[in-house]
Amino acid sequence: MKLLCITTLLLVSQVTTQNTRYDGHEVLKIFPKTTNEASYVLDMVQKYGLDVWHVHHNDSSLDVKIWPTISSTVKQDLTNTRIPFFTWIKDIQSLIDQQFAPITSHINKRATQQFMFTVYHSFAQIEAYVASLSQDTGTGPSGDSIYSSNAVIGYTEENRQIHLVKISKPSNQAKKAIFVDGGIHAREWISPAFVLYLIDQLKYNPDQLQSVEDLVDTYDWYIVPVLNPDGYSYSFASDRLWRKNRRTNSGSTCHGVDLNRNFGYQWNPAIGGSTSACSDVFSGVSAFSEAESKAIRDYFASASNVDFISYLTVHSYGQMWLYPWGYTSALPNDYVDLDAAGNTARVAIRNRFNTRYTVGSSTNVLYSAAGGSDDYAKGGAGIKYSYTLELRDTGRYGFVLPESSIIPTCQETMDGVIAFANDLKVLPQTKR
Repeated sequence: MKLLCITTLLLVSQVTTQNTRYDGHEVLKIFPKTTNEASYVLDMVQKYGLDVWHVHHNDSSLDVKIWPTISSTVKQDLTNTRIPFFTWIKDIQSLIDQQFAPITSHINKRATQQFMFTVYHSFAQIEAYVASLSQDTGTGPSGDSIYSSNAVIGYTEENRQIHLVKISKPSNQAKKAIFVDGGIHAREWISPAFVLYLIDQLKYNPDQLQSVEDLVDTYDWYIVPVLNPDGYSYSFASDRLWRKNRRTNSGSTCHGVDLNRNFGYQWNPAIGGSTSACSDVFSGVSAFSEAESKAIRDYFASASNVDFISYLTVHSYGQMWLYPWGYTSALPNDYVDLDAAGNTARVAIRNRFNTRYTVGSSTNVLYSAAGGSDDYAKGGAGIKYSYTLELRDTGRYGFVLPESSIIPTCQETMDGVIAFANDLKVLPQTKR
C-alpha cells in the first residue's frame, strides 16, 4: 500500500481543537421494571431532553446521558420512584480525552508509516487512503489480481465527496454483489474503522487467507467508508458526540438531520424520529431531503445492472445483527432466511473472543425507527439480505470505544462477514 503524504496526515491535528466538552457528563443505566416505570423514564427523557444512547431489550434497560446541572435531580427522581439505576460512565470527557490522546501521539509517526488500522482516522486521511487504493492491485493466496476503483456518488452540504470503493476480481461468471456503508452516524467511529479494515482485507488479504479471497471470488463489493463525512469531520474537530449530518436547517439555529431517519421507505418522523431540527433524531423535512441519503438511493437506481444480494450498514453500539423492519414490529415475509444468515454471523463472531451478539428485527430487538437505510435497501431497493450491524460494545465505553478495541472488533466482525457471505451461497436468494 502507498504511503500517505505528510501534509495530509498532519491534518489530524484538528482533533486537538474540540469546542464542545463533556466534563461531568454521565451515562446512567436505568432499569424500569414495569410498563408504568418505563413510561415514567420516557417522560423524564422528554422533560429534561435527555440523550438515550441505547436500549437493551435483553434486560429492558436504557443507557441515558445526563449532564452536571441536572444530575442530582434526575437521580433523585429515579430514587424517589424506586427505579433502579447505576452510573455506567462517570465522566464522558475523561473517556474522550483518553481516546484523543493516542490519536494526537500518532501524528508524527504517521508521516513515515503506512495507513494504520489500529487507530481512528480523520476524514482527510480516509480520503487519502481511498485515493491510494487505485494505485496498485492486491492478491490473495491464488496469486490472482484483485482490483479496486473509486467513484464519487454525491456531495454533501459542505461540499465533501461521498466515496464508493468497488473491489472485484475478474471472472467469466456473473457475480452477485454486496453493498456496505459506514459512518452514517458521525460519533460511531468504530464503524468507518471496520469498513476500512474490510476494504484492506478484501483487496490486500494481508494474512493471505483463502476464506478472504473466496469473498472476492464469489462477490463484487461496493463500499462507502463514510456516508456522513460532514458530521464525521465535525465529530473530530468540534463535538465528539455529534450524531447527525451538518444540514443548515431553515428557521432554526440547530444543525443536522439524522440520516438514518431520512430514507424514503415508510418514512415517518412519528416513528422513532422527530420533526424538531434540534433533536438528535430529526428526520428531515421530507424523505430523501439529504444529499447523503439521496446518494444511496440514486446509486442503487443507477446500478440496475448490478445484482445486489446483500446490504450491510455498519453502526455502533450494542453488538447486534439486525434485519428489517424498523418502522413496524411486523416481520418481513422472508424473516426466516434473514434470521438464519444473521445467526450464522453471530456464531462466527462469538467463536473468536466470546463476544455475544443478538440477532433479530430492528424494532423487536432495538427500537422502532422509520426511515432507516436497511428498511430502504430491502423495501425500496429490493435487496433481500439487508442488515444493520451494531458493533461493540454494550455500554462500558459506548460511542467512545478506545483504540485498543479497534482490531479485536474488526477481527470478530470480519469473521462474521465471512461466515455470513458463505451462508448466502446456500440460502434462498429469491425475494419473497
